[in-house]
Amino acid sequence: VNGSRAKKSNPNCAVDFSIDEDAEPGRAFVELHFADEDKRKVFMADRRAEEITRMMEEKGTELETKSVLKEVKFDPWKPENRLDSSKIVRPRQQQQGL
Repeated sequence: VNGSRAKKSNPNCAVDFSIDEDAEPGRAFVELHFADEDKRKVFMADRRAEEITRMMEEKGTELETKSVLKEVKFDPWKPENRLDSSKIVRPRQQQQGL
C-alpha cells in the first residue's frame, strides 16, 4: 500500500502511521481516512492484513466510480435514472417459478 508502485499510481495517497508501544494486547487497530472524509477504525485482532487491503481497494474503486459518474454527469440515485422494476424482463425459469 505504501510502496513506490502505489505512490506512482496515486501520488495523492498519504500513508501515515504511529505505533503505541503501551497499547493493550489484542487492541491494535488501523484507522483508515479516505478522501471523501470517510473514517474507519478496524481492529486487527479480528482481521487479516489481506482483508484490510481489500477494504482499501474496494473503497478506492468506489471513489473512482463516483468520480467517473460525476465527470459524465450521471447520478444513479436520481429518480429518472433508476430502473423501473416492473419493466425488468425476467429469465423464463424465474417466471415459471423454478
